[in-house]
Amino acid sequence: MGAAAGDTGATPLTGAGAELRRLRDRVGGRPLAVAHRAGNELDALHAAEDLGADLIEVDVWDYRGRLEVRHAKTLGPFILWDRSPRDLPFARRLGPLSLVTDRWHVRIGWAFERQTIADIYRAAQPRTAFMLDLKGRSPRLAERLVAAVRAARATPPGETPPPILICARTWPALETAGRHPDVRVIYSVGNEAELAAVWPKLAAISHPAVSIHARLLDEPTLARFVAENVAVISWPINTDELRQDLTARGVSGLTIDESEVMRAVLSITR
Repeated sequence: MGAAAGDTGATPLTGAGAELRRLRDRVGGRPLAVAHRAGNELDALHAAEDLGADLIEVDVWDYRGRLEVRHAKTLGPFILWDRSPRDLPFARRLGPLSLVTDRWHVRIGWAFERQTIADIYRAAQPRTAFMLDLKGRSPRLAERLVAAVRAARATPPGETPPPILICARTWPALETAGRHPDVRVIYSVGNEAELAAVWPKLAAISHPAVSIHARLLDEPTLARFVAENVAVISWPINTDELRQDLTARGVSGLTIDESEVMRAVLSITR
């Protein structure tokens, strides 16, 4: 799998598999520890960096031309809403103007105060690596994000910037971003229909990679990914039992909220 370029276009898509393997080699071959949503707020970003996360996930929206970083959806310029969090990963704060129920979390979040992708890159340590998750269906998001990352990231003198790792469940936007030669794509899969549809997508690109919900990774499915040389990141991995199971079965990365589970991954030696 992954030997041919599938879609038409000047630049064929390239998956993130080779870059994920390079990052794994750098840490001795263990699965990568990915900090779930930790790039969405500065406190969470710094907490994940202090823990030593290998990759930090950032959710990016195009809101009226601003590349905002947040997982929550927005109702106009003031109201943010999301499913109710079960915990507060990586020092994530709800803030004083929040309403939390069993199902929902609603809070005030003025648009001019929300973090942008440029804010996150400016605040990050120079060596911090990000996995950028495209959110929403804005046709402008992919192009704006690639341009913004190129402008914002700090690359040490004399070094070539690393590839930009982008994932999304909105695959057309992902593929638009992937037309840039410095972008590496990760197909995100959250349900059975997406799982069925992703196989030809992965077969059509070099170095394929997928980010997939753990409930979809039964033994035959993960075994097929591994056999077809697809790099697999799985989410959400917040118990040590699930961490051990997926590690033993060959995942490339684990997307984690819980700091203790992340420490367990980071402590693995090969």
